[in-house]
Amino acid sequence: MKSKILIIAAIVLLIIIVAGVWFYLNKTENSNISPEANQNNENQEEGKMLVKDDFSIILPQGWAESPAAVEGVSALAYNTQESLTDKPANDIGFVSYFSVAPDVLGDYDMAGYKEYAKESLQAVLGSVQYSNEQKFSINNKEAYAIEMDLNQESVDFKVLMFFIKGNNNDVWTLSFNTVASAWNDYKDSFYQSVESFIVKIK
Repeated sequence: MKSKILIIAAIVLLIIIVAGVWFYLNKTENSNISPEANQNNENQEEGKMLVKDDFSIILPQGWAESPAAVEGVSALAYNTQESLTDKPANDIGFVSYFSVAPDVLGDYDMAGYKEYAKESLQAVLGSVQYSNEQKFSINNKEAYAIEMDLNQESVDFKVLMFFIKGNNNDVWTLSFNTVASAWNDYKDSFYQSVESFIVKIK
């Protein structure tokens, strides 16, 4: 249970824009994208491949990795070319981003873990609204997706959260975060990026 509390806390911390402000202050730093990202093939048309010890994912075009500044989060990436028209979001220095975080299922199955995460986020954020919940298969792994709407710091946010089964008793949470006014611009690329997510077999 402790690990689940930590990972939910990390997700919440990101959603309430701490990471967004941090990205804004550090967006001129060099990214940490693997050398394999320079390969050009049809599987990487959407962007560059982010390769970590436990997983890989194709980043949306124009996105780059940034150091994960929140405990429990394995990777963060943000849009280096973003130009939001949302004034409240610009006022707080928000930049659209996504995070990848691992956890253990424990006694939960995937559906149970997804419900636990939803309840935990609702308890902390209060105003979150869930919509368009779906079950997926991502590279032959069971997965669930939920879209979320919430308001923080007078900004309307849209969040796409995926829960993806790992190789054993592990689960991976991918959280894509932007402002509601930019959702239609990002939606397709977020879903396409998730489809490329691969958990490595060790």
